[in-house]
Amino acid sequence: MKVRFTLCDGTNTVPMSPFYELTERKNLVVAPLENVTIHYCDLSELSDCSFLPRDEKSNTILCIAKDAKPAVNITWFSTSSDGQRSNTADDFTMHVNESSSLYTSKSFLRIDKDLFPLQYFTCSASGYAVKEKTSASILIRGNAPYDDVKTEQKYVMEGDTVQLSCPEMHYPLEYAKITMADRREEVWMRLNPSSQSDECFGQSICVFPSKRMVSLIALNRNQDASLECINGDGTSAIRHVTYVTVMVIPQNAAALIYGCQGSENCSQSIPLHGRIKCSVFGVKPPIPLTIKVHDTSMVNVEFSDEKYSIHKDHDSATSSTHFSATYEVKDCVDRVTVTCLPITDEPQIQILKSNIVLKIDKDTCSREEKGALVAVLVVVFVLLLVGIAVALLLLYRRHKGAFRNKYRNKKNDEDSPPETRGEEDSKSLSDQSTQIEVQTVTKSV
Repeated sequence: MKVRFTLCDGTNTVPMSPFYELTERKNLVVAPLENVTIHYCDLSELSDCSFLPRDEKSNTILCIAKDAKPAVNITWFSTSSDGQRSNTADDFTMHVNESSSLYTSKSFLRIDKDLFPLQYFTCSASGYAVKEKTSASILIRGNAPYDDVKTEQKYVMEGDTVQLSCPEMHYPLEYAKITMADRREEVWMRLNPSSQSDECFGQSICVFPSKRMVSLIALNRNQDASLECINGDGTSAIRHVTYVTVMVIPQNAAALIYGCQGSENCSQSIPLHGRIKCSVFGVKPPIPLTIKVHDTSMVNVEFSDEKYSIHKDHDSATSSTHFSATYEVKDCVDRVTVTCLPITDEPQIQILKSNIVLKIDKDTCSREEKGALVAVLVVVFVLLLVGIAVALLLLYRRHKGAFRNKYRNKKNDEDSPPETRGEEDSKSLSDQSTQIEVQTVTKSV
């Protein structure tokens, strides 16, 4: 390692040999700071972070100012609505390399991720040894919710190039993150102020920070992407995400009805009720399907018990969609046209719909109607017979009860003794005489 020493006497700075022996105390040997680095301990493998407990790693940032003489100081800053605010370090250490006599300064900063959705932290070195590289920065995503989240979906055909841009919000903290399905790392660009020049990453991503724009070039079917634009002030933030889906739509792709060889000129003889199926193969993204009666068929057909499934082919990155439904033709007709078609509002998704003419035997339909009428008449006749039987049973029980009471009274009269009957007759005559007297008195009065 090459070390450059500089002699500072307060007025002049002159180069000197590392073997130069100081003869005056006012002279100071200076080795310019080599570099400043910043590390998020939750993602760092540095030994300085390894001793921290797991829950503290996710809330700790480390700044290292390496190889300087004399040792430098480290100050922390974060973004605020007014620009920048200083932060107090939790731990600051310095140690000297005995072989080179150079100092390394280290500073730990504890952060509370629940206080921000996105924050930009900067550690800045200061001192006699600071000449060129003075600071390092890191972007940390917090746990606080965004004030507003908006999403947008874009579809592009395989091989197309798409340009995406972030809305201009004039926040002190503006960043964009580009994520692509076939890349492990994310690409970040700072928008305010733009600290990056135009740059391309690989053959698919080019960023233009000054224009707030990203270009995704010649995308293939494995390169679904997203552009996430974040605008904030260190305490609150808003988020806008544009999702890009690369479509694979084979030429003349069609929603095929089971039992048909193509999307046209297909007919089948069917019963009045059954199940109909249709599918679309080898497309990306998966396309939902539906079945309905063709516009020209003024027939009442009821669809129910709909089932929907998707089968993915990981080798081709495409999918097959299968849809089925139970149908019942309510009208007695000889034919009805049914259509299977995709459900999408995206004009670029060109999936042909399929029509099928379902032929129905009207004799079967009539027989079913006649059979239904006969069944109704049989039920009515049975109910009528049951009603008559119940009425006869009730009438029989009523007459039987009256006859039984009459017989019981007659038998009681025959079984009574003569004296009892005489007393009863006398009592009856006495009661009648009393009634006559009462009537006579009443009349006289």
